[in-house]
Amino acid sequence: MAAHDGPPGEWPPGDGASGGGHRPERDGRDGRRLGRLGAVVIGLLAVVFAAGWAVIVGHAGNTPGIASQTIAFVIQSDTSVQVKYAVAKDEADVVQCTVDAFDESFAIVAAQRITVPKGVSKITRTDTLSTLKRATGARVKDCHKV
Repeated sequence: MAAHDGPPGEWPPGDGASGGGHRPERDGRDGRRLGRLGAVVIGLLAVVFAAGWAVIVGHAGNTPGIASQTIAFVIQSDTSVQVKYAVAKDEADVVQCTVDAFDESFAIVAAQRITVPKGVSKITRTDTLSTLKRATGARVKDCHKV
């Protein structure tokens, strides 16, 4: 192969008619378009995956057909908390839930299991829990069919 002694940008030397000459100039727009397209595709995939993950996390621990809601709680003393909650379900199902109270570090300081019997589609209850120490919150959670 011959040494290159032509101007920069021309390799191998020639007139271009045989394909061995000067390369066509590119202004870089194709590369930028591909880069933008890649970024858009990656962005869309990220949004789809994030939405899917949000659905999974939002429904984690929930049993389909059962809805529980903590309505309110009142810290009555260092050893007592009152919690009002509702549970809705299919009338044909028997459902158990946990009603608990927690402290400032989210450690459970009281818990009790409640049962919503067959023949009832929704309950709203207020229970008072005796706590091991002062609670900072209370809730109904972990409802499932029995």
